[in-house]
Amino acid sequence: MHKKENEFSNFLKDNNQKILLLNTPNYGNVGDSAITLGEIALLQDNFPERKIYEFSGLDDMFRLKQIKKHTSQKDVVLVNGGGSIGSLWRIEHARIMRILRIFKDHKIVICPQTIFFKDEEPSLLDNFIQAVKNCKDLTILVREQNSFNFPKDINA
Repeated sequence: MHKKENEFSNFLKDNNQKILLLNTPNYGNVGDSAITLGEIALLQDNFPERKIYEFSGLDDMFRLKQIKKHTSQKDVVLVNGGGSIGSLWRIEHARIMRILRIFKDHKIVICPQTIFFKDEEPSLLDNFIQAVKNCKDLTILVREQNSFNFPKDINA
């Protein structure tokens, strides 16, 4: 059996408190892969008592609802860092939006992101704001000043 399938099988049986790292890269961008490795190392160092389960964006596409069925309110959901919120990388943004909708009642932490919405796309921004407001416990970490100013700029 493939290692990834063994890991998924272990996840399905695990009733302990766990951390889910979602939307990790399944493509060849070395920088994005390095971000994931750094996130995993940080989590292992700071939460050694919790099992960390990593699911790629491809896993998220096909298994996100199944993943949700096997989580509890005590599990924490992390979204992989990058520059994926907004209009620049539409597929990645759509994946994050789906995660926000499906896991809205969980503790969600979006790892450092750049947030960018084109002015001529207000509906994309409005949908994001609504998804954020619907989340019970959401933390968004940002990686530069413009993204830090984002909530103030939109009066959120």
